[in-house]
Amino acid sequence: MSRTKLKQLQLGTFLLKIYFISLVLNLCGYIIYKGILETSWHVPIRYIFLEFLIFLAGIILVFLSSTQLGIKLRLLVLIFGLVPILNIIVLHTIIGICSQEIKMEKRRSSI
Repeated sequence: MSRTKLKQLQLGTFLLKIYFISLVLNLCGYIIYKGILETSWHVPIRYIFLEFLIFLAGIILVFLSSTQLGIKLRLLVLIFGLVPILNIIVLHTIIGICSQEIKMEKRRSSI
């Protein structure tokens, strides 16, 4: 794998990790505050749009630079991207595979 592909994969994985943490924290916050306040919890549209851009940039970088992600996982992202809970599971799997690929490529290049 070339250095530019590896850098793209690292950046894409980093962006997906940021999105994943933000998604889980927002979900927990929604559950906690929804029960306490008994009102709808509104998130500003700019924040949702920013999260969408982070996810989109990360997933495009990972899709274009990863060699370990198969067609099956790429299709699962497209199919379950909007299904709650399943999207978190698929995203977690992709982050794990890409992180392992980065470690493997770094070891390979250091030899």
